[in-house]
Amino acid sequence: MTAVPNPGYSFASWSDGVLTAARTDTNPQANLSVTATFAMAPYDSWVTNFPDITNPTDREPAADPDKDGLANSIEFVTGSDPSKPSSGAPLKTNVGTTHVVYQFIRVKAAGEAGFVSRIELSGQLGAASWNPADPGAVAIIDNGPTETVSVTLPLVGAGKRFARIKVIAP
Repeated sequence: MTAVPNPGYSFASWSDGVLTAARTDTNPQANLSVTATFAMAPYDSWVTNFPDITNPTDREPAADPDKDGLANSIEFVTGSDPSKPSSGAPLKTNVGTTHVVYQFIRVKAAGEAGFVSRIELSGQLGAASWNPADPGAVAIIDNGPTETVSVTLPLVGAGKRFARIKVIAP
């Protein structure tokens, strides 16, 4: 038998401690009665914290109910409030004398929920020009429930450079 969660939920465990949704019980020596436990999926749990967002379409990861230019998926990953316009960009830029650092805070639970996030770079703003930052330039600092993601690049010969946070929802 397999425990199948409703949309917005994920399988947690069986009442006897089995942690896989699919199970086969062979050769039971007595009647076996188990109950599946489900938990609200992390994204769905997060979005319920914003009761002012009542339209179901505005609760989707690609939606932007507060019209601040940040999709809910980015707000989830960065720990922002999707019901109120953000006062600043989640991607911070620090230009030094020899390097530029792009940095954002990422909520670990978003990654555990399957949301992939990264810093992408481009020399122009065309849609097809964005590329993920070189993994060798990426540093991640563990802050407990969050982590700081940084990309450090040299300024020499850089020309124009643009950066953005890219989030891919599961």
